[in-house]
Order: sequence, then C-alpha cells, then structure tokens
Amino acid sequence: MAPHGLSVLLMAGLILILREVFFVITSNKTSQYEERMFYPFAVCTELTVVLMFLGPGVIPLKRELAEAYRRGSNVSLSPSDPPPAD
Repeated sequence: MAPHGLSVLLMAGLILILREVFFVITSNKTSQYEERMFYPFAVCTELTVVLMFLGPGVIPLKRELAEAYRRGSNVSLSPSDPPPAD
C-alpha cells in the first residue's frame, strides 16, 4: 500500500459519512434537491472519493495480492480467482 494509502482510505470514508449525514439531515426538506446544496454534498463527494482511489498504490495490484497469498499473509483473492498454484 502507498505510504499515505491508509490516510486516503480514512479520508474517503469520512467524506462518505459526511455525505450520508447530509442526506439524513435533509431527508424531509426540499433543500436536499436544491442544486446549490445537492451537487457539493452529494455528487462532488462521490467524484472526490473515486478520484482518491485512483491514486497509485491505494488499491493493491492483483499480483501483489497473489504474492502476499503465497507468503501466507491473511489476504483473500476475489472469489472468481482460484488460489495460485505452488
């Protein structure tokens, strides 16, 4: 994982939690769908999180997972992939 990978993941989680708080607070109000409120708190947060995941090293490559699996680390490959042959 990148040196700041954990920080990026924590920040992404915080942004999404704040987005959900916005939806809960405005669930019975029409302000939730006003353009000046909706885009900054709903749409831009999702875009920001997606862009944060595009950073190099935040999501490990499949070969890095396979190597960690061979070393015996506690990682799991996706269910569609069989374990690498020894």
